Amino acid sequence: MDTFAREGLEDDLPDAFALLDSISFTEERLGKLELAIQKAGEIKGTRTWLKDNRDVVQPWIEAAKKAQKG
Repeated sequence: MDTFAREGLEDDLPDAFALLDSISFTEERLGKLELAIQKAGEIKGTRTWLKDNRDVVQPWIEAAKKAQKG
């Protein structure tokens, strides 16, 4: 497991911390994201993957929204 946050981020930006903390990829999902990026380029491929995987991404967004209110 990799960590993508700096020390103190949870206190400084709880919504950003919650978003990063909730992001999780299976090997299969990560492979599909990488393939989309290879086929369409970094930005377009990522946008396409996000659009096609709303059910995966939505809980990440909800975690950030909950932390904003919290």
